[in-house]
Amino acid sequence: MTEPSTLTAYLALFFSGLIFGVWNIIAKLTISNNASPLLFTTVRSITTLPFLFVLAGGKETINLSFTSLQINKSNRKSFLLLGCCQFGVQTCYIYGVKLTSSQIASFFQCVAPVVTVGLATLLKFEKLAKMKVCACFLAAAGVTALSVNTEEDDKDDDENNTDDKINMLGIGLLLLEAFFISLGTLLQKSVLPNHSATFVIFMQTLISTPLLLCVCLIATFCKLELESFPPWPDTTVEFRGWMLGFCYSIIFCTIVGYTARAWANKILNASVVVVSSILQPLTTCLVAWFWLDERLGWLQFVGGILIVLACLAAGKAQQKEKKLLGEGVYTNLKKDEEEEEEEEEEEREREREREADNTKIEQS
Repeated sequence: MTEPSTLTAYLALFFSGLIFGVWNIIAKLTISNNASPLLFTTVRSITTLPFLFVLAGGKETINLSFTSLQINKSNRKSFLLLGCCQFGVQTCYIYGVKLTSSQIASFFQCVAPVVTVGLATLLKFEKLAKMKVCACFLAAAGVTALSVNTEEDDKDDDENNTDDKINMLGIGLLLLEAFFISLGTLLQKSVLPNHSATFVIFMQTLISTPLLLCVCLIATFCKLELESFPPWPDTTVEFRGWMLGFCYSIIFCTIVGYTARAWANKILNASVVVVSSILQPLTTCLVAWFWLDERLGWLQFVGGILIVLACLAAGKAQQKEKKLLGEGVYTNLKKDEEEEEEEEEEEREREREREADNTKIEQS
């Protein structure tokens, strides 16, 4: 029987997928035509920081975390890399879509689960299992089916730059985004046992925001973006829609969605968390069908079924690995290996000391 905490973690992943699915529709209706994605992301990160600071416990909790031994040197490096990964995910996606198309970007969403399973196995976070490989294949097939656009959408994508070199650069950025998603999820999992999910989201946003601001200023001065800063819309109606999307992205996406996903990452395997991210295109299609009366073809229906099966396969692998590791164990497997290496090193050190003592006795 599924534990209540595990079931709640699955519900948190589903809820976060629904939040980001709704966000895709809101962004398309209120923000996409009014603001540069890079500038919007930068402004959103800056605005979100005070809210995350308060929710993470304010000055007292932050100072306590820094002054105590909870954030040791290894955790500091992990937080720094985690912030860089968040920055990499945001910038690679923005310019990857800009240099390719939204359809190609949708196809590459299935790369992150594959990279996560590979990295988690390589870094000894998890063990490789057949169900995880099966989940990756199902996710790839489901996302591919969902990403088949209509002729009208294809015309919109054709307006993007079709230069082969630029497209290859965009594809490279989308692949790099998948790597940053995977590495960031694993780094996040390594620091979550000692910190709350809100604190972790605050720290990674705190580190990524200055990097975003630097790139934003460089892009603005070098005219890499067509829009000017700040990205305010022109008319009152557009401004109201922009504010609606802006508030939704801060409250629901950054604070609620990211925190819910991080909290689930604390309980479940990283591979399950990343595989569940493919629920986002599925929920986007469902919201568009319900809200905008968009038609769904049989391919989208099949894709939705495959995505659900991928999530179930990842969950099955999670349960099987839990039984192998022991009840309630969701820790980094590499830590056990490091502890064993430290014990072996201490034993070798004691052996060297004994040999040195024996040598002194023989010489005397």
